[in-house]
Amino acid sequence: MCGITGIVSLTGKPVFNPNTRIDLMVSMLSHRGPDSAGTFISDDGLVVLGNSRLSIVDVNNEFRVPFVSQKDSAVLAYNGEVFNFHELRNDLEKKGICFRTSSDTEVVCEGLSQYPCE
Repeated sequence: MCGITGIVSLTGKPVFNPNTRIDLMVSMLSHRGPDSAGTFISDDGLVVLGNSRLSIVDVNNEFRVPFVSQKDSAVLAYNGEVFNFHELRNDLEKKGICFRTSSDTEVVCEGLSQYPCE
């Protein structure tokens, strides 16, 4: 099971000491996802995410987590498994989305970018 952690500034000021804090948080999740781990810090420093990954669906493809969409418009820290992701992937491919991985994580990320909540 993957691990997710993060800090969001609610004051409008950048998160204090984000690299050290998120690295410590992710290291505490290493048992949740020993296959890879990574962090994301937004350009304005208001959002800091960490993700550890346990490879289940796409075990042969190493990709960075948190996952960043192809157009760099979305970042996804994700823990779960989508059982019908092949169908969803086919629908997205028909809309012109080209995938870099065989992962359900990428399908979720690109799907959320394609179909934003209204």
